Amino acid sequence: MCYNTAFFRSLATGGNVSKAMHAASQYACYNSIASYPGGTWILGNRDILKVASNPWRQRIIDLQKEMHFSDALDLALTFYSGKGKGVSSLVFRNMEVVQSSCIDMILEIFTQFLDETQQDLPLLQNALSSA
Repeated sequence: MCYNTAFFRSLATGGNVSKAMHAASQYACYNSIASYPGGTWILGNRDILKVASNPWRQRIIDLQKEMHFSDALDLALTFYSGKGKGVSSLVFRNMEVVQSSCIDMILEIFTQFLDETQQDLPLLQNALSSA
């Protein structure tokens, strides 16, 4: 619903607006923003966007699931050095604790990367030998 349209102002009914339309007009106009703990909803002209802030560990895990190992490693090293942006659930006051948590994630990234590349190694060897 667009704020300044005939639908919004109910011109067809002489300007009489129902209670439901009045309530919806406060929350459901284009470009409205509603926030909740950990995220925000944005109602655009053609779609609804949900913007959420994930914890630092979940951000790295999501990159690992998508097999973006270099991005996951970059992000983990950024947190390790204390230069992470938009970080929730990671407090940079005690860098020893932060670095030990990040080292665990970095080792997981390397382990998963090595596991994935070892699974693909026989396929690569077969392709090279047949060429």
